[in-house]
Parts: sequence; C-alpha cells; structure tokens
Amino acid sequence: MAGNTFLTIDMITSEAVRLFKNSNLFVMNMDTQYDGQFAVDGAKIGDTLRIRLPSDFIVTDGPAMQLQDNIQQFTTLTVSSQKNVATPYTSAERTMSI
Repeated sequence: MAGNTFLTIDMITSEAVRLFKNSNLFVMNMDTQYDGQFAVDGAKIGDTLRIRLPSDFIVTDGPAMQLQDNIQQFTTLTVSSQKNVATPYTSAERTMSI
C-alpha cells in the first residue's frame, strides 16, 4: 500500500497560481515583459502621474458614417502619502520560509 502524500502550502499555492494564470482571461492578456524605459537615468516622473482616460464615442445605427472628434483627456494621480507595515523577522527566516 502506498504511503500518504501531503502537499505543503507552497506546492498548493504554486499550482493555484498556475491554474489561475492560465484560466483568467484578464491575466492572460496582460503584457508582463520588461519595459526598458524604466532603466533610463534621469527619467523619473516624480510624485505625479498623468493617467489617460478612455475615449467616449457615440454609437450610431445604419450605414451612414458620422465622424466624431477624438479629444483625449487625462487625470492626475499624486502620491502624497506612504503606508507601511513593519514586521520583524531574521535573515534565516527570510531565507528559509518567507
């Protein structure tokens, strides 16, 4: 008779992440490649980020084309505060279990 096989938490988590990534349409369409623009010296944007808003078009019926202007708009996100949670752990714990 075969012995018992118990999975550890990390094995279950790894398998769950693999299954989730391969079955979630949103995650499958994400681009996870490294973007070289982050490695440019002196190109930091600071604490303010401009976020482009999606264009809002009017849908029409029929074969007649109605041209619409495309005016791109943006909103500003400012990083004005930081949050943190301090947790104590040793270098051995960081290496072996975290």
